[in-house]
Amino acid sequence: MNAVDYLILGTDIGGLAFADVILSESDATIAFIQGHESDKIAARLASRGRTCDTIGLNTYTLSDWCKNFPSRADTCTTSTSLQAYCDHVLENRFLPESRVQLLQSVEHLGHGKLRSLIDGQVRELEVRRKIVNAGALSAPTCPTFIPFYTVTPGVDLVRPEALNAAVVPRVT
Repeated sequence: MNAVDYLILGTDIGGLAFADVILSESDATIAFIQGHESDKIAARLASRGRTCDTIGLNTYTLSDWCKNFPSRADTCTTSTSLQAYCDHVLENRFLPESRVQLLQSVEHLGHGKLRSLIDGQVRELEVRRKIVNAGALSAPTCPTFIPFYTVTPGVDLVRPEALNAAVVPRVT
C-alpha cells in the first residue's frame, strides 16, 4: 500500500483498540508502525490499577484472552502478559485483514514520511485521514490518583477504572 486511511504509531493497547473500532465500523485501511516508542511503555502504564475486564479490545478483552491460561489468570495484568496479549491480537485479529499492514523497522519522521532503520531510505506514505499516536491513547491510571478539584460532600467519587464495579442506584 502506498496510501492508508490511518497510520497508527505503535502496537500497544491504545492503538489496537482504536484499530479494532475502525475495522469494525468502517472500510478504512490501516498501517501500524511497530516498535514506536509508545509500545512497551504504554503497555506497562495501562495495566496499573486496572482489572482484566477493563483492558483490551471491544471484540476481545484481556479477560477473554486470559481464559486460555487459567493457571495464570492472576498474572494477566503484568506488563509481560499485556505485551503478549497485544502481540496475539496483532497477529490473529489484524494482520489477517487485507486492510491492515504492519510496517517494521521504520521510523516515522512526521507527515507520513518514513525512514528505514535498515538502509536509511526515506519514503512517503499517503495518510488520507489521520496519524494516530497510540501512546496518547493508552492513558495511564495511577491507583493513587488524587483529583485536582473538590468533590461536594455526599457525592461519591468513582475513578474511571472502577466504573465497571461501581453500584449506581437507578432513578426511576
